[in-house]
Amino acid sequence: YESNQAPFKMTIGKSPLDAQGSLISFDKGLRRLVEKLQALGLRVLIIAPYPELTFRAPECLQRRSPEDCAMPRSKVEKSRRPALKVIQKVAEDFPNVRVFDPLNEFCDKYGCRVIRGNSLMYFDDNHITGQMATLLYPVARNSLEWAAGK
Repeated sequence: YESNQAPFKMTIGKSPLDAQGSLISFDKGLRRLVEKLQALGLRVLIIAPYPELTFRAPECLQRRSPEDCAMPRSKVEKSRRPALKVIQKVAEDFPNVRVFDPLNEFCDKYGCRVIRGNSLMYFDDNHITGQMATLLYPVARNSLEWAAGK
């Protein structure tokens, strides 16, 4: 993905369903949002995508072990790579923009889990539980405080 490609045209009521069009739309929309927030004098913290599952975690755990419900980290990294590139480029192009990447809180170097300790991390395939959000807070605290101007 390169942001210097020909302008992308959208038709009202029709979304770009191909991967390239989606990335271009994401890049443009994220840039516009960052510009508007910074015009208000705000710092911007972008939270990178956490692993999205190809299944619903609770249903998987009803039939399989937590280990069987884990996803290979390489597969997760590959699926989030295009969006992460856009996010990182936007963060580089603007002052007072940081990225918090929670990937290591979900994954070790081999796989991405659905349970952490005794806590279910997802309540479906792509939404984290309140328990997981609570577990993420200590790791994200410095970034959140920076964004709040503390």
